[in-house]
Amino acid sequence: MSIQQLKYVVAAIQLQSHARAAEKLVVSPQAVSKAVSDIEKKFSRKLFLRDGRGVKPTPFGLLFAERARDVVQRYEDLYAFCDGITEGLEPAGKLSIALAITPFRGEIYPASTIGEFERLFPLIDLQVFNYTGDTCLRALQESIVDAAILLGRFDEEGYASVRIGSVSLNVIAHQTNKLSNEEALTLDSLSRATIAYPDDLRCAFAEVKSRFSSLGLPLPLFQQVAPLEENLYSFLTKGGLILSAANNQLLVTHEDLASIPLVKYHQIALPVYFVGHARMTPPCTNLRDYLLSRMTTSN
Repeated sequence: MSIQQLKYVVAAIQLQSHARAAEKLVVSPQAVSKAVSDIEKKFSRKLFLRDGRGVKPTPFGLLFAERARDVVQRYEDLYAFCDGITEGLEPAGKLSIALAITPFRGEIYPASTIGEFERLFPLIDLQVFNYTGDTCLRALQESIVDAAILLGRFDEEGYASVRIGSVSLNVIAHQTNKLSNEEALTLDSLSRATIAYPDDLRCAFAEVKSRFSSLGLPLPLFQQVAPLEENLYSFLTKGGLILSAANNQLLVTHEDLASIPLVKYHQIALPVYFVGHARMTPPCTNLRDYLLSRMTTSN
């Protein structure tokens, strides 16, 4: 299985057509078909199903393409890095990034890792802006920042996304809630609860819904709660629950709150991505590669 084959398969699944993939990559349709066939044989799994109108990716094909795309991106980045590196020169320049953060829903990426990068590359003038996920994307699209760290892949043309970690969600409950006494919770117990909508609807809410659906469980009753400390605390005292990443500021200021993990087979893990323009500046590439080397999984 080669990088070239992975490129062919990713394009075929994105475009849902071997012919269109071949046209985009300027190769023959037979080359794309052979790449697909070789990989299907290697793993004994179908990437596509054929119907009267052409081909359609299987669920396995969609998951395979998601991971293959990261592999292809990392290979191309490594090639560009090796091709353009100048021996003996320390990276320098200006760099601005937007970090998705909501203090009362936990930390999606450790600020300490970014601090370590600053210490290792003192000649890079790094500015970090803390925004909500949607604002991070807008800042990137409007070129206010060079890159963003946020939940979920961003797949618009002209941008490159690479996964740099993941964050697992816990449940925050008030001590008067009977669930607060549990050592770990199942999603079954949450399907009858009232839960605050996640701040990040694009990725977090979609992942939560998908996790319940995959287990055949009804969705909880989601309620909109203003992302302010007093509103969220009041919601918790009335029996509501919050899904949160680690380091939630509510737990620091309110000792009557508990953070309960989900049991292993019901965990909800949200992917964290570094997103930048397709043509990244050298400082941006340095930061991305460093964060990749420090791939994190937070509980």
